[in-house]
Amino acid sequence: MTQTNTLTAGIDTSKDKLDVAIHGSTTCWHDDNTAAGWQRIAERLTAAGVTRVGIEATGGYERGVVRHLRERGFTVLVLQPMQVKAYARMHLHRAKNDAIDAGLIAACTAGLEPPAIPPDARLEALAGHLTFVEQIEEDKVRLKTRLEHTDDPRLRRVIKADIAELGKRRATEAINERLRPIRARRAELMGDRGHLRQVLLEGSAAARVLARDTLAQVSAAIHTQY
Repeated sequence: MTQTNTLTAGIDTSKDKLDVAIHGSTTCWHDDNTAAGWQRIAERLTAAGVTRVGIEATGGYERGVVRHLRERGFTVLVLQPMQVKAYARMHLHRAKNDAIDAGLIAACTAGLEPPAIPPDARLEALAGHLTFVEQIEEDKVRLKTRLEHTDDPRLRRVIKADIAELGKRRATEAINERLRPIRARRAELMGDRGHLRQVLLEGSAAARVLARDTLAQVSAAIHTQY
C-alpha cells in the first residue's frame, strides 16, 4: 500500500444522492445520483485536479456514476464495504454521516495501489453479488445483537427464525455463485447444436473402438463370439 501525490476523491452512494469529498481538503458536497448529477460531479472533480475516485459498492446504486466517471477518464476504484470498515477501525474513525463516509472512502482510496489492468465490465455482476452477501452477513450480526437484548420468548423465536433464514439465503447465494459459470457454459453449449452433435458422434466413435477391444477380450476369455 503506498501513498501517492495523485489527488483522490471519495463518493458515498445512496439511491438518490451522492456525497463527494476530496482527500486532504475540506472540500465536500452532494449531488443527485442521476446522469445530470454525474456530469456535474465529473466537471467539479476535473476542475479540482482529481484523477482517482473511490466509491463504496452499495448493491448497484454506484454503477451508473462509476461508468460515467470511467468514460470521462477517471481511475475509479470500487471498494467493498468491508474494506472501508476495516480502514475505519484501523484509524479509529467512529463518527458517521454521509459527508464523513465520503471522506473516509477518499482516504482509504488514497492509500490503495491503482489497478494494474483496466476493470472488466463483466465483473460488475460479481461485485454486486459480493455486496449482497456482505449485507446478508451484516443483517445477521444486527439480528444476533438484537437477540442478546431480547427476553420475550416469542420474539426470540422470531429473531432466531430470521437468523436461520438469512443463513439459508447465504448458502443459496454461495451455491448459485459456484454454479454460475457452469450454467453459463451449459447455455453456451446448448446454443451450438452443431457442435453438440459433433461431440456426440466423436464420442460414440471413440466408445465403439474401446468397446470392440473390451468385447474381444471378453469373447476370448469365455470362448464366445460376439
